[in-house]
Amino acid sequence: MKKSKLVARFSMLILLLAFTANEVKASQVPFLSLTPITGSSSVQVVVNGADPNSEAFLYYPTTSSVASTDLGQTNVNGYLSTTTNSSLLGIAVNAPVYVRTNGIQSQIISWPNYSSAGGLPLSQTNITLSVGQSLVVTASVSGQISMPNNTNPSVAGIGISGNQITVNGFAPGSTSVNLCAAYLGCNTLFITVQSAITTSNTNISLGQSQVNLTVGQHLSVPITGNGAYTVTDNSARSSVTANINGNNVDLTGVAFGGANIKICQISGQCANLYAYVSPNNGTAAVQVSQAPLLSSFSANSNNAGGGFLNASSMLTLTVATNQDVNTPIITLNGITLPVSGSNSGPYTATYTLTGNEVKPIAVGITFKNSANNSGQAYFSLSNSASNIVAAATGLPNNNTASAVDAVNSSSIKSVEFTRLLSIGSRGNDVIALQKRLTTDGFYSGPINGSFGPLTSAGLKKYQTKHGLPAAGVVGPATLKLLNQGL
Repeated sequence: MKKSKLVARFSMLILLLAFTANEVKASQVPFLSLTPITGSSSVQVVVNGADPNSEAFLYYPTTSSVASTDLGQTNVNGYLSTTTNSSLLGIAVNAPVYVRTNGIQSQIISWPNYSSAGGLPLSQTNITLSVGQSLVVTASVSGQISMPNNTNPSVAGIGISGNQITVNGFAPGSTSVNLCAAYLGCNTLFITVQSAITTSNTNISLGQSQVNLTVGQHLSVPITGNGAYTVTDNSARSSVTANINGNNVDLTGVAFGGANIKICQISGQCANLYAYVSPNNGTAAVQVSQAPLLSSFSANSNNAGGGFLNASSMLTLTVATNQDVNTPIITLNGITLPVSGSNSGPYTATYTLTGNEVKPIAVGITFKNSANNSGQAYFSLSNSASNIVAAATGLPNNNTASAVDAVNSSSIKSVEFTRLLSIGSRGNDVIALQKRLTTDGFYSGPINGSFGPLTSAGLKKYQTKHGLPAAGVVGPATLKLLNQGL
């Protein structure tokens, strides 16, 4: 009798353990990772931590709906690895995708693309250095950089830290290094290493240390020194491009702004060049095919009650652009202000403070040119800073510049949204999105460039306001609205 009771209890324990195990198994959340295969449109899809022996389905957006494909079945450890072709499925680069196993969804990540050469922007792609010399190449990305191949590692070694690629010369010769970044593509760095120079200590000098350009203008500045010159830093490649051509550095004006350019020679000595691109000096017309840029911004107060942002203080916002635009849309604390002005400005808007505004006070500016290209800029106003706007725009420093904290205090630039964004996305475009949502009153979280649940929630409010499905991700329709400045 005792034996039968013991067997019955043991059987019930086994059933209870089996039930508990099933409960634990059913609660497992799959983790999705994607690895593009260089030189093709194929992507390795890996699912980890999913339910064992379960079907995994990949979900991705199409032009009209969300499609799915069966990836196969996970193994007894909840693991699955397979290869999927982007072209056959029609999955767009940067499209937000996820997997489901047993109805449980993974995190949402962007679909990558390593297949296009030159997709990774580098500060330079052809460099020459001497044995024992090091220099840094910068990639304008926020994602992780990898090095799939170095054809001759005995000639030069590569170190990667964030978006900084350090090249070290080991021995005379040449090598080519393939560098890639998730969702952007790859580029090739061509490296020549020469014997160390020991007989010459000639200082490097430039024909000009400061140049002025207009948009689209080309200019060559002669270099004198030991030779084997390299552009080691360019603080604003979006405004000026700089490339070594023999004993010259070739400059091209891209957009309004200024850049500090550092040029070094094989012996390690360097010289600095400042290039300024004017918005339009009358000698070269600004191309309306380019997005317009903000060329100046100031905020002034009548200091009612002795305070810049006191209740009843009247603010006057003044804006100018680098080309003719329609009347800008200026918002302050989410309120659209009446604006006066024409052409490239100046445009002005006024606002009387109620005292109930959340500080720092968010200011958003959007504008379009005749080609319907849009530009945007964002600021915050506080009582704690003075003349920051002058430093940000290169305006004369004066006490009328007011107390302005430029959110992008190093420079004022338009932001163009070019990729789909979802939870897990990072980068400057996420910062721009968070600033836009803050300005419109839909977001009160940190401006940190990381797309998380708070950003998604604010985006849903933005989408609802403009009649879009509240998906909480930046898809094609949302991209279009954002770039229209709405």
